[in-house]
Amino acid sequence: MTVRIDTAQAIEDLCAADVPEQQAKAIVRVMVQAQDGLVTKEYFDARLEAKFALQTAQLTGIAIAVAGLAVAVAKWVL
Repeated sequence: MTVRIDTAQAIEDLCAADVPEQQAKAIVRVMVQAQDGLVTKEYFDARLEAKFALQTAQLTGIAIAVAGLAVAVAKWVL
């Protein structure tokens, strides 16, 4: 999910600020290209939360395996 801007409105706003139309179009074109890799905060937070959930599940599985191994070793030693 990327951030989108209203290019027509941006060009209109720049022209209203006395920026020549061709320059305004070029500025907006560069802005659109530059923001292609950006994401919203909500998307970033959701992806980060999913990564944390996966790591938590993996660590829980490892903890259970270690506990099982400890029980098996304790039974073998005793």
